[in-house]
Formats: sequence, structure tokens, C-alpha cells
Amino acid sequence: MRVERLELTGIGPFRETQVIDFSTLSQSGLFLIDGPTGAGKTTIIDAIVFALFSGLSGENSSKERIRSDHSLPAEKSEVILDFSVHGRRHRITRTPGYQVAKPDGDGFTTKAAKQSLIEFSPDGSVKTTLTAAAEIGSHVSQLLNMQAAQFRQLVVLAQGEFAALLRMKPKDRLDALRGLLGTQFFRDLQTRIQEQGQASRQILTESRKQLESIANRAATFRTADNCEQLDPLLDILLAEDTSAQECQDAFESIIQVFEETFNIAKTSHINAQSEFEPKKAEFEAIAELQQSIDELVEAKLELAEAERQLDPIDKEINGKDLAKVAQSLTLEAGALDSFIQWENSHEEREKQEAELLADFERVDGEYTTLMKVLESLPERVKALRIQVSEGPRLEGQLESAKKAHDSMSELLSNFDELAQAQTELNINSDNLRIAQSNYASGELRIEQSRTKLSTLIAHQLEQRVAVLAESLTSGEPCVVCGSTEHPKPAATLHSGEVVTEAEVTAAEQELNKHVKDLEGLKEKLDAAKIEHKAAELKVASLQGVVGKKSAVELAEELAATSEEIDALTVQLEELRERATELIRYEGELNEGELTLAQLREAQREAQSKLDLHRKEEESARKARDKAVGPDTTATRLRDSLISRANRLNQYAERLKIVSDLEKNAPSTNLSPEDIETQYRDLQDLVNQLELGVSNAANVLAVASSQLNTIRELSSDFSNQLRTNEKLHKNHEARIRVAGLVTAQSPQNVKKLPLESYALQLRFQHVLEAASHHLAKMSGGRLSFVLDEGSQSNALAGLGIEVLDSWTGEARPPQTLSGGETFYASLALALGLADVVQAETGGVSLETLFVDEGFGSLDQESLQLVLDQLDQLKSGGRVIGVISHVSEMKDRFPERIFVQPQSDGTSVVLQGI
Repeated sequence: MRVERLELTGIGPFRETQVIDFSTLSQSGLFLIDGPTGAGKTTIIDAIVFALFSGLSGENSSKERIRSDHSLPAEKSEVILDFSVHGRRHRITRTPGYQVAKPDGDGFTTKAAKQSLIEFSPDGSVKTTLTAAAEIGSHVSQLLNMQAAQFRQLVVLAQGEFAALLRMKPKDRLDALRGLLGTQFFRDLQTRIQEQGQASRQILTESRKQLESIANRAATFRTADNCEQLDPLLDILLAEDTSAQECQDAFESIIQVFEETFNIAKTSHINAQSEFEPKKAEFEAIAELQQSIDELVEAKLELAEAERQLDPIDKEINGKDLAKVAQSLTLEAGALDSFIQWENSHEEREKQEAELLADFERVDGEYTTLMKVLESLPERVKALRIQVSEGPRLEGQLESAKKAHDSMSELLSNFDELAQAQTELNINSDNLRIAQSNYASGELRIEQSRTKLSTLIAHQLEQRVAVLAESLTSGEPCVVCGSTEHPKPAATLHSGEVVTEAEVTAAEQELNKHVKDLEGLKEKLDAAKIEHKAAELKVASLQGVVGKKSAVELAEELAATSEEIDALTVQLEELRERATELIRYEGELNEGELTLAQLREAQREAQSKLDLHRKEEESARKARDKAVGPDTTATRLRDSLISRANRLNQYAERLKIVSDLEKNAPSTNLSPEDIETQYRDLQDLVNQLELGVSNAANVLAVASSQLNTIRELSSDFSNQLRTNEKLHKNHEARIRVAGLVTAQSPQNVKKLPLESYALQLRFQHVLEAASHHLAKMSGGRLSFVLDEGSQSNALAGLGIEVLDSWTGEARPPQTLSGGETFYASLALALGLADVVQAETGGVSLETLFVDEGFGSLDQESLQLVLDQLDQLKSGGRVIGVISHVSEMKDRFPERIFVQPQSDGTSVVLQGI
């Protein structure tokens, strides 16, 4: 990553916009950020971190201090950062949120933060634009392969937090560097292997539970009768150390127990059925005789009841004629349907007569009302026709008034145009005078420049003569004329009178510039003359159009014409209303005459319908009285006939049933009393034997079901045993590997999970790279070593010790002096950056900022550190240093100076 440009507005002490071009500073590789304490040097670093991560360079710094306290409420606060990663150019713009006063002055409100990120294509066009804070944060983190905290450890070595990474506890250092050192692959691999091991253990556990489930299902068939046989066998199945063969043998024994139970139940069922079947056949025969007797008795009782319900006259009818008489009665009843329908429609017929009468009265009333309405319409139509005839005359007057109004309006508009044209003429006159004055001034400047140039050239010639005179030596020839005598050489010039060639050139350029400027002024003067002439012609033309009448006179005439137009418009609108009314009344008159004729015809038709209805009603009444009689109704007569026919049919049906039963009765020597006694005795015995067969069948069904289930369970248990054996072979290796990578297996002698092991190996490379830098900064005295004591503890993480070659002892970083801590921290950050870039596929960290710390170094250490920084810049890095150490100003070819102003703000001066 390379920082290229930073623009600050309203940030920290920088109220006005400040621009820092880091691309020019990158050419030398080293630059110094200098300035008094509190001037705002660290604010530059804060702004870079804020732009990238919406945070500040110090981990404990508050974003509230990013906005300038010097900015007015209406002034903006903004950071714009241009940077590139692997040639991909980006620009981030961020505005912090801050409190501003409400418009009504009552309290404060928060102005929301804003942000945007633009990624440019190689041709400079916009490739991607993001505005959401979450999207920008994700994009920057993926692009740089680091978060804000890691950026502060690798790129921005913040004041006060410079040695944080060096002094961290090993576990905290592991958490901080996990993402930077690219161990995510090992972490994911460890997690995946661990999950596979857990899944394999779960599979084996579930398979064991399947065996237990099958055994427990078998145990549900345990009863008081078989528990003594089953309990030892079930214990074998549920024991964890039982072999597969032992389990198989146990299930075979359980099957034998249930086979014995089944055989006993089967024998009991066969015996019960052999006793039940003969008695059942004997009972069915006697039951048939009993049923015949019962049916005949019941049929005779029903026949007697049917005969009792017959009319006295019908009891004398011969049995063969019963059906014929019933059929005749049914036909007689059917002939009454039409009269019944007429009687039932009594209310409907009365309603129909009422409707016909109401229809006649309605039509008669409408006819009378319409006759009265039509009597007044002819006179009203005649009056309206006279009023409407005035319309053409008024329309002609209105058209003439409108033409006069338009003519005066057009003439009056010319007065406004004339006033505008006169204003434009005045403006053009002023412009013409200004152009003429400017042109005269331009001519004067040319004349002055020519005089100046002539004077300089003359002085220059004099100077050249004086120079030649000073070079003359008596007896030596003149370089101009060759004479060896020099009777009157030119006087020597005084100092300060020398005219240089640069002054002459500058005067010539000034004269040329004035000449070129005069050409432009001439073009403007010509244009002003043309515009002034055009304005004069326009004013003269409009004055000819408006004539002698004044604008006031025309306005009064226009107002009078408008009043006349309004009055005529109102009159015509009233006539249009009368015309509409006339059309309506004429339509009503024509329609009324047609409706009157229709009502007259409807009146005659309604009277005819009413008379026809009354005639048909009288005829139907006479026919019903003749067929039914005046003392009853057709419905009652029909019901009486049908009831009599039904009683005759029922009696004939009962008579036939008794006859059929007597003919089909089975022959027997037993009396009805003996048959009934045998029936009762056999019924009780058969019911008892049938219950015994049912109970035996139930016991047999249960025994059969249990035996089948036990056999199925035995088969399932055998299959599950084979499945468990295969699963154990397939998953044993996964469980063993999972124990190794998670440090839960005793075979992992270092007790380190896979990720910790990979991270420590990579951190060893960091320490080796950092030791290279530390050795140079410490004059070969100090180097880093991995703390072996923490290597055997998976939770300890990454321990660091510093090896002192003078003593040969390794010691904790906390024992280092202030200067040693500074360059050890710097070396660790550089080594970490080297490994991140080289080994983990990270971003090339081309820019590094170091905020203070050089003041803790003695002269020799400072020289070693600066030499190392010089070597780093040759590798393509750009290093910016914030420091007050005066010796450093001589070592840095480029500087950024933060200069405080009298009002408390600061400005940035680049290249000082």
C-alpha cells in the first residue's frame, strides 16, 4: 500500500484546506513531519487512519477530536485520501459526525457522518463507487488484509502505543497477529478436522444408541411370566463389553422363549375351536326353527292390525280384488290435482287481480297528469324562441370588440419593449466608454514598455563599452579597432548600474504581452461599437411603431374595451342558457305528446287484462264446485281417497306375507315350547365357547406378533452390529487426527493445537526478520528469540525474549531501556511487515509512519536507526517520521512543516 495524497479541511487545527502530496515525498524515500508541539503533526496520521477505518491512529483516541474546533457551524470537515494497492488507485472521502446548533438556537443536533470510496480503472475512469460505511469498511479490510488495530501496528506506529506489540502478553499477541500472519487456513483446517472428529464420535455414539434402542425395545416384551428367562439375556445385550457373537446368541435364546409361548397359545386356540364348532352348528339349526315361529306370529299380529284399520265397507272385499279397488281409488284421487292446484293458488290469484287493478289505476293517473303538464309548454317555447333570436347580433358585437382589444394590447406591449431597448442602449453606451478607456490604457502601457526597453538597451550598450574600456591595456591592441593607443577610454560604471540580459528579455516579454493584450482590447472595443449601434437602431424602430399616443391613453381605451367584452360575454352566456332551455322544452313537448299516446294505449290494455282475469276466475270456480262439491275441498277429498287405498294395499301385503310363511315353515316334531327351551340352553353354551375361542385367538395373535417382532429386532440388531463395525473402521482415523490437531491426544507431545503450532512457526520467521533489523539498530548487540517456556502451553500464544550478546542471556522486553524499547519495537514492526508481505500474500507495505520516540535514543543509537531507515528506503519503502530531534532535520531531504498561526489554527508547508 502506498499513500499518495491527503487533503484536510476543518480537521483538528487545520481549519482551511491543506493538501499534502506524498507522491513527491516518495521520491527520496524519507521525509520528516516537523513542527512545534501541539501544532497538529499527529493529526496528519490521524486523518489517514480516519479515512481508511473511520478511527484514529491512537487506539484510545476519540473520534470527537477529528473535527476542528476552529470551524464555524456552516463550515465543513472533510478528509480526502488517495492511495494505491498493487496499482489499484482509490480515493476515500470521509466527513465526521459532529454537533451543530439547531436553526432555532434551542440546543444542538448531530450532523451525520458521510463517506464514499472510489476505485479507478487503469485508464482513470471510475470502476467502483461505495457510499455505505459497512461496505467501505469491508472493502478496505479485504484490500489491505488488515483491520484498524493491525494497521496501527504495521503502518502507523502511534505515539504512546509504539511498544504495545512488543510488550503484549503472549496470548494477547496471538489474538492480535492471528489475522495478519495468515493462519486462517490452519485455523479453518483445524476447525474442519475437529468438526469431522466430533461428527465421527457422534456417529459412533448414535450407532451404539441404535443397539441400545433395539435391546430396550426387546425389553418391553418382558412380563412376570418370562422375566426370569429374559432378564439375563437382556443384560447381555445392554452390556457395553459384550461381543457381537454373545449378542447374537442372546437374541437366539430370546427368540426360543417367545417361540415356546407361541406354540402353547396355538395349541390352546385349536382345542377351543374343536369344542366350539359342533355346538355352534346345533345352535344354528334350532335358531332357524325359532326364527320361523317368531316371524309367523309377528306377521299374523300385523295382519290383524291392518284388518282393524279398514273401513267397514272394505272389509267385505274379496282378497283377490283388494289391489284393483286400491288402484281405482288412487286414479280417482289423481284426477283432483288440477282443482287442488287452483285452490292452493287462491292468494296468488287475488294478488294478481290487485296488481292488474293497480296497473290500470297507475296508467290512468299518469295519463291525467301528463295532460295537465302539456297544456303550458307551447307558450313557454314561443317566448324562448324570441329571446334566442338576439344571439347573432350580440356575437358580432363581441367579435369586433375582441379585435379592437387585441390591436391595442399589441401596441401597448411595444412600450415595454421600447423601455427595455432604451435600458440596453444605456448599458451598451457605458460598455463602449469602458472599452474605449481600456483601449487607451493599453496603448499607454505599450508606449511605456517601449520606452523602458529602449532605455535598458541603451544602458546595456553603455555598459558593454565601459567593460571594454576597463579591459584596455596601454601598448596592447584594442579588440574592436586594433589600435595600441587608447587616448580617451569610456568611464567605468558604478556598481548597481549593470543591466543584465535577463532584464532586457523581461522587458521585451512585457512589451509583447501588452501588444497582445491590446489586440484583445481592440476586439472588445469593436464588439462594443457593434452592440451600441444595434441598440440605437432598435430604439429608433420601436419609437416609429408606437406613434403619437401615450401608453396611458392606450391603457384607458384597452380597459374600456375589456369592460364591453365582459358585458357582451355575460349576455351571450345567458342567451346560451335560454337556448339550452328551449331545446329541453321542445324535446319535452315532443316526447310528452308521444308518451300521451302510449299511455292511452296502455290504459286500454290494462282494462282488458283485468276483465279477462275476472272472467277466468268465475269459470274455474264453477268447474271445481261441480267436481268436488260446495261443502269440502279438493285437497281433503284427495287425501281421504289415498288413505283408503293405502289401507287396502297394506292389508293385501300382510295377507300375502302370512300365506307365504305358512307355506315355507320347516317341518319338525318338536313343539314350539320345546324349541324355545332348547334355543335358550344352546345359546348360553355357544356364547361361552365362542368367548373362549376369542380369548385363545387374542393370546395367539399377541404371541405371534411378539415372536415376529423379536425376530425382526434380532435381524435389526445383527445388521446394526455389522454397521457399527464398518463405522468404527471408517471413523477411527478421523477421531485420532482430530485429537492430534486439537491437542487432546497424548500423542501430541507439545500440547499445541494446529493453528497455534502454525502461528508460532510463522512468528518465528517474524522474529528472525525483526532480529535482522534489531541487530543493525543495536550495533549487533540485541536479537529476538521465541520464548520456549510458552511453547508448551496452548493458551500462552507467542512469547518474546530479547537476547543480549554482551551477557549471553535472554530477558523479557519489559527490562529494556527507553531507547532499546523504541528501536526494538520498530524492528519488530518492520519484521512483521516483511513476513506479512513475503509469506502470507499480504499487501506490500510501501509507506510507514513513525510518530515520535527518537528522542529516547543516544547519538550512536540514533545514527544506527537512521542508517537502517536509509537502507529500508532503497527497498522501495517510504518512511515518514514525526520527531522534535533537531539532528534528524539534517538527515531528511524532504520535510512537511506544520506551522501554527496566530489564531490557533495551523497550515502545512511542504518541501521546507
